[in-house]
Amino acid sequence: MSLEPLILDLSIAKTMMGPAYSGQRSGKRKISVEEWKIDQNMMAHLFPAGSFGGASSPTRSNSFRRGSNGDLLAHNSTKHSDLGIVLEKINQCYEVESSIKNPSRRKIITTATMLFLHTWNFIYSLLKFPVVIPLVVVVFIVRVAVDLGLWLINKTIKGAELAFKDISTFGYQINLRLQQTCFWPWQYIQWRTSTQKLSPLCQAQYIGFYNTVWLIVNDVILGLTLGSFLMLNAEALAKQFLGILDYWTLDGITSVIDWLMGWPPPVGLKLNSELNGFLGQLFLWILNLWKDFVLPLRENLPTLLYSIGFCGCFGATFILSLVSDLMAVFTIHLYLFYVVAAKIYSWQVEAILSLLTIFRGKKLNVLRNRVDNAEFDLDQLLVGTILFTLLVFLFPTVAVYYILFSLTRVGVIGIQGAFEILLAFLNHFPLFAIMLRLKEPSRLPAGVKFSLLVNENRGGHSSSSSSSAVYLKIENVPIGMKTIFYQYIYIVDRLVTYYLTSATTKSFFTGRAIARVPRLQYPTLPERNFDELPNIGQIYDFCRKIV
Repeated sequence: MSLEPLILDLSIAKTMMGPAYSGQRSGKRKISVEEWKIDQNMMAHLFPAGSFGGASSPTRSNSFRRGSNGDLLAHNSTKHSDLGIVLEKINQCYEVESSIKNPSRRKIITTATMLFLHTWNFIYSLLKFPVVIPLVVVVFIVRVAVDLGLWLINKTIKGAELAFKDISTFGYQINLRLQQTCFWPWQYIQWRTSTQKLSPLCQAQYIGFYNTVWLIVNDVILGLTLGSFLMLNAEALAKQFLGILDYWTLDGITSVIDWLMGWPPPVGLKLNSELNGFLGQLFLWILNLWKDFVLPLRENLPTLLYSIGFCGCFGATFILSLVSDLMAVFTIHLYLFYVVAAKIYSWQVEAILSLLTIFRGKKLNVLRNRVDNAEFDLDQLLVGTILFTLLVFLFPTVAVYYILFSLTRVGVIGIQGAFEILLAFLNHFPLFAIMLRLKEPSRLPAGVKFSLLVNENRGGHSSSSSSSAVYLKIENVPIGMKTIFYQYIYIVDRLVTYYLTSATTKSFFTGRAIARVPRLQYPTLPERNFDELPNIGQIYDFCRKIV
């Protein structure tokens, strides 16, 4: 058997009509979607606009030969060519060639593998009853507790139709970690027991499993560092945090409201004195009530920060999620101010727009959802004119308070969005995929490409071969960085479609609620139904598979 680089004839007679292929065709084997995609990708690389790609110097290459009778053109005209089988044969021939060139290395690997398996089976038989079975019992108990915790976190509250994970960032982070705890063993067993570890599905399971492991290890390391810092400096950090919080959410808001209520009106605004005084006193009264309500939480803030730092042993993501929830609690009064101002502003805008139709001689047809022509009496026009005038002159006063608390709401949402971005970065950064891409790009294939070999680069082929023969090199094409970071492209697109739209701008001017940043933890786990309690039977069957 020749040890020269592999040479295949891609003609119809030899490749497509071989004995193995003929037997498959006689059974009317249907070509799968994956095989058809491979065919199209291969043909796109084989025949790019009627020309071949330039030569290159790959580390691992195989050569192909085209016959002089034009069989390659006939192969191109075939719609459903089974090039997946060709790739499989190429890989098999490469393994055979490597074994023939290095028989001693192959023998050593086989012997070492057999020795390892015998040793492992012997150790497992000794430790099965004293160690393995008790560990499996512990795994069973932990798995039941994890499923019960997932059921509680995802259980919706009656009336609100919201679960704990939907309200709290900390609850959402716990939900993510518990789901990963349930999914990891299944993912690892699926990969280890698969007979086709080089298939795209198994490679995805392998990369996804170890990427999550790396991320959690790094998360725990960062969490221990950040947690120790919080625990050692809880008093100083609490004092600094309260100082910044008071400046922006208590003293700052109070000074701005006093400035708006002062005389002469600020920056030349024509505000209604009575309505301005009423709204200012209302918000100051709520602010004083909030100071009394939050006083116990302020006094125990160092203890809270110390507890948050202790949670760093579970990862930095838990610290960030708890700090995000703490910020949400300390800014509840700003959200309440925004809701009150937005409701008053929205009602006034709707009333002004509705009364404006009277001057146009029209009215809203609720049944047909359109504006129709209408005739009004003198009394109706007079009442509408009076109400319209009052609302228009009172509108600047309401609009000033609405703009003030809308800006505070946007600031709070921006801070929460920053925490969400950090959590998405720590939970889903493709660290393992980047390491593979830099260290061994062939582990992340995106396809193959063919390049034309010139005469001096044919690698020892016989010069007696046909002068019309064309040699091609097959090379692996690794995936690009854009594909690896597709998660963050998804996050940016989601934020853009959520905020930078005409509907969001319209809602701001009409007084509709500005929602917080949506959860940026994109789905990386299979969907599960948490409406029912854990299935003990399924957990028991899973633990039996481990044994």
